[in-house]
Amino acid sequence: MQLSLDQSLAGKTSDVKEHEIKRCLGNLIISQTAAYSLRLLFKELKQSI
Repeated sequence: MQLSLDQSLAGKTSDVKEHEIKRCLGNLIISQTAAYSLRLLFKELKQSI
């Protein structure tokens, strides 16, 4: 995944720092993980009721 990200942004990183891209990608992964966890939690709560 990192390789494809680097290749797709090869010409576009002149305006945006690579650090910013990695930070945003990390935040996206954290957000998606949290959303998945909440879905599992609500699914378990729904089954227990």
